Amino acid sequence: MNRKIIAIFTLMMCCIAFSQNAEAQSPHDGMWHLKRAYDLFKSIPYKRRDPGLKDSVEVHFDKFHSTAKKYENDYGLGLFLASEFYKDISDINKEQEYLTEFLEIKKPEAYKIDLPIDHEPWNYYIKTVERLVDIKILEGDYYRAMKYAEEFKGYDLEAFMKRSSRSMEMKQAMLKSEIFAKQDRKDAAISVMLPHILILWDANSLDYSKKLLERLLVKYRIQKIRAEVEYGFRNMYQKDVELHEVDEDKPFYVTVFDLEIEVPKNSYMEHKNAFDNCMYTLWESDFYMVVNLKGE
Repeated sequence: MNRKIIAIFTLMMCCIAFSQNAEAQSPHDGMWHLKRAYDLFKSIPYKRRDPGLKDSVEVHFDKFHSTAKKYENDYGLGLFLASEFYKDISDINKEQEYLTEFLEIKKPEAYKIDLPIDHEPWNYYIKTVERLVDIKILEGDYYRAMKYAEEFKGYDLEAFMKRSSRSMEMKQAMLKSEIFAKQDRKDAAISVMLPHILILWDANSLDYSKKLLERLLVKYRIQKIRAEVEYGFRNMYQKDVELHEVDEDKPFYVTVFDLEIEVPKNSYMEHKNAFDNCMYTLWESDFYMVVNLKGE
């Protein structure tokens, strides 16, 4: 008798497990639709452009959006991937709809869905803000473009992004500069970028420096830019310190194109005194290299 009860109980548990697994893999499950949409989007080009098909990218992204729960770990990733599809088919309204919702939801520490893609929310967040800025610039809505550029201030950069706030400041400055440039505000496009020219060891520093030089060349000849940078760097100074004296605890500054910039110390040169440390920052900066490598 006991054996029969055990057998029946075991059979019931197997049925429950099977039912749960089937439900998890059901086409009615939001994450199932997300995976299916992604697979079609990346591997079968003809299907992704025919919304009339039941098994199309658009159908599955729509079903993902309507059935997935906003609190699910990978919901935000699904929004971003859907926006990529709508960007690909030039549906700017749907693209913007998904990107805007992505910004509004809480981000997890990492995405967990079993897809061969980047699982860091940070990277999708950056791309989302950049694309929304581009969309608003294209629409001529510079006010909203600037509001999106300011989104970077709305998050705990150290905790959520796991990146330095200075790196984020560079990205934000590039976005703002692009907005100013589209408005033909040349001085503003330059001045918003200048404060961040001395950030060392950042993956975006070289591209940042090239973009700033591009902005400067709209107004000045390369000889003028070189002379301004060289003079500013060679005349590094401290405030409230006697001439020819150095206070190891006070910051150094340079003035470039009438803007005062604090020179950050280089953590790899801590064995040097404050003056030599900051001089190393200046001469090793990507900005200095880019300015001096530019052809006449």
